[in-house]
Amino acid sequence: MPRGAPARADLRALWSLCGRGSRNAARHARQADPAGAPPLVAARVGFARAYAETGGSDPAALAARFEEARAAAARAMEAAGAEDDGAWGEAAFLAVRSLRWRSVALARHGDGAGAERCLDAAEAIIAAAAARGAPLDPAEAAYTEARRAELAMLGGDREAAWDRATAARARFSAIGHRAGLGMIARQLSEIARARGEQLAAERWLRAARRVWIELGRQQAVRLVDLNLGLALSEMGRFDEARSRLEGLRGPGCPAHYDVLACLLLLACDAHAEDWSAWDRHWDRIAPLRAGRLVEPDVAIAARLAARAAAVAGSEARADAAFRLALDQYRRLGRAAEVEALRAERSFTPTGPLGER
Repeated sequence: MPRGAPARADLRALWSLCGRGSRNAARHARQADPAGAPPLVAARVGFARAYAETGGSDPAALAARFEEARAAAARAMEAAGAEDDGAWGEAAFLAVRSLRWRSVALARHGDGAGAERCLDAAEAIIAAAAARGAPLDPAEAAYTEARRAELAMLGGDREAAWDRATAARARFSAIGHRAGLGMIARQLSEIARARGEQLAAERWLRAARRVWIELGRQQAVRLVDLNLGLALSEMGRFDEARSRLEGLRGPGCPAHYDVLACLLLLACDAHAEDWSAWDRHWDRIAPLRAGRLVEPDVAIAARLAARAAAVAGSEARADAAFRLALDQYRRLGRAAEVEALRAERSFTPTGPLGER
């Protein structure tokens, strides 16, 4: 293990607070009081508190929470000074993780530039650790590269996203990092889907699902199932998509996954002309209609639902879903998609997103 990398024993309290295997993660994290604690302990608690909020659906609040965690980790790095490589390395690890999570939250909130700055800062810490002679786990650089790929996709640059993702995959493969390989397989599926390579996307997703099942990571399996639901719907396999999406909901499902599952179920509802189900699911996606999550797949799923509703003859529902897709593309700065959507629908949406 690199000299500055945090030992598993040192992080045991952190991971227990983060809820690895615990149903009470959020409660434990909120009850922990870092006031008066040594800087490294305060940094651990700060990260744990932020991590406990990752199942929520408010990216702005999550970004703020991880900024607090990053600041606490920076204070711990400063307190460790030049002599204590172990404490400095653990604090640096927490800072890098906080910055990556903050980049995720900012990107979902529509701040791609802020997300990029977070990754620049994370890479600077990784470089500083190497220069200090106390390098972090090489997986940290690979995960940061993977985040660059996601941001490239958000910006619509599929080729850059593919190059970044394959580079991250090579890094994970070199160190035998199974979780990283599972994450990258899901990411490569999204890029393949954006290229129109639907069957390749499905293969990548099923490969990712096998990894997460082997590792016992149920939430990661749920995320893959969300992606599978969208991929299957895009191929017109609505019954398979519905089965996959309904199966991931229920106890233990994070709130934002449930919201996304309801969005993806709209196309299935329209295909089956089950309008009572559509209306229930539409009501559940209020956070998306309020713009609290900005992501290309939200726009794609809304557009897919709109097309299915239009084919089924429900023009009011189709208009509402098109408005949601248009709002997402606008927030993402995708001018070409905005114009294409307007041309496809032959109208200029002005009504509220909640109209049916």
